[in-house]
Amino acid sequence: TTIYNLFLKGGNITNTAGYNLAVGEFALVNNTAGSSNVALGYTSLYNSTGISSSNTAIGNGSGRSITTGSGNVFVGDSSGFDASQKIDAENSIAIGFQTYTTANNQVVLGNSNITETLLRGNVGIGTTTPRWLLQLATSTAPQLTLSDPTAGVSHWSFRNAGGNLYLATSSPSTFATNTTPMLTFNTSGGVGIRTASPLSSSALNIAVNADSSTSANGILMLGTT
Repeated sequence: TTIYNLFLKGGNITNTAGYNLAVGEFALVNNTAGSSNVALGYTSLYNSTGISSSNTAIGNGSGRSITTGSGNVFVGDSSGFDASQKIDAENSIAIGFQTYTTANNQVVLGNSNITETLLRGNVGIGTTTPRWLLQLATSTAPQLTLSDPTAGVSHWSFRNAGGNLYLATSSPSTFATNTTPMLTFNTSGGVGIRTASPLSSSALNIAVNADSSTSANGILMLGTT
């Protein structure tokens, strides 16, 4: 079987998988069985061994901490070269000087010294067709949460569900969102405080008891009934 590798001052000539590219001294030097790796730069993917495949590392020392991970991308001097880098990461991306990833399927842009991130055009999270500068889309969870990093402090979550807007607290430990929102705006103009279902489209409904039902009992209504 023909093995296709291209090594310029790097790589491991005993590699049996092929389709690897290594340019730079000690680049991909320990990989003996992985395929489709690209290592450009001194010691890039240096510790990549075994069947570590389909990694791309560009820059001196890039991806050096990876051992058995696959499908990763590291761009920048020393990207993916840190004691905190997940050594068996899968499908992670780190872009920038001394960036690294700590989990599978993670993207990191810039190191901790970055103070501004500038993006052009509309940004979509959970959607491929953003229509505003920032559009957050999901039908299964809150779209935006505000957090105080202090231990034990609840999060505040916003959710658009069925066109209704809910504001509720979320657990600091389980991250589950309270099923009784603090504030509700429905599509008919109704506003509810501590109720998910305002009883009137033109009234402010306040649940006197947070555990009460959404029937007329336990609901204080201000405005037109």
